[in-house]
Amino acid sequence: MSPDNKSTAKKGQLCHEAQAIALFSSHVHLFTKSDTALANFIALHIDQFMHMTILDLANATGLSEITISRFCKKLGLAGIHALKINLAYIQPSELTTHSSAALNPEVAPQAAALLGAQLGANQRAFTPEDSTQQICTEVFATISAGLTQTLNLLDYDAIDQAAKLINQSTRLLFFGFGNSSVVCHDLGTRFARFGISCEIVSDLHQQMTIAAVCGAETVILAVSYSGSSLHLDEVLQLARSRGAKVILFTSYKNSAIAQQADVVLMGVCPELKNNTEAATSRLIYMAIGDVLYTRLTLLRSKQYQDNLKSIRSSLALLRT
Repeated sequence: MSPDNKSTAKKGQLCHEAQAIALFSSHVHLFTKSDTALANFIALHIDQFMHMTILDLANATGLSEITISRFCKKLGLAGIHALKINLAYIQPSELTTHSSAALNPEVAPQAAALLGAQLGANQRAFTPEDSTQQICTEVFATISAGLTQTLNLLDYDAIDQAAKLINQSTRLLFFGFGNSSVVCHDLGTRFARFGISCEIVSDLHQQMTIAAVCGAETVILAVSYSGSSLHLDEVLQLARSRGAKVILFTSYKNSAIAQQADVVLMGVCPELKNNTEAATSRLIYMAIGDVLYTRLTLLRSKQYQDNLKSIRSSLALLRT
């Protein structure tokens, strides 16, 4: 095989790995422990999987054929053949137009292996015997892993669509609870620089009140790691019935709340067992927010620059 053909084949494999991770991550809330093990095997042996029968896969994973069939059904697919077609859908020739074109050949294989972190496999809890150096190394590695994998799975068209929705709006709302509200506060403070009316709301009653009276000029940027908050789902349903548009930051693309969103931007946020409120998800969602923010500076270039000068002049008055 020529070097060019090898390169194309390698890119194709990386693309299929990314496709597998995106598909499995979107359904992880439905997975059992066996499903998680199966998902990790497929993602880490994607080339081998493409040539396996269901019996081969059962023997390789130690799982029953029934378990594998049920796994495929949880993905909304008829069986293993449909799964192979789904994962092979993106061809190497399409890499120039798909988000996975950005896959770094040196980084992507490592990123694909991080599916285990996303799905809760191969993680261990820290112990008192762990040194501070070990803790630092694993915490930083987890954050770096999440950022790398999120970059490989970002939907560029969705980012452009989200930026256009915000650019056309006159009112931008940020909805989130708990840890997600921290991301909302960071983004809301920054997006106000575009001259758009920005409101950061983490109180459920206030969210419902605003949703009941908002209109087509309103865009809601909601942040929900799990996408399973019943109350936020109700708020977004109400807002959409009033004509508002919804952008969602989440890690579960097929969650209930994601069905209410006009645009879904997915982040891969592996968590540490000892710290379920770790900074990983916040940093990853803030990074996605930075990309969206930067795209908007280009759509509103002159207005943004003029606003920035005014803001800096105003803040200069506060300096001593």
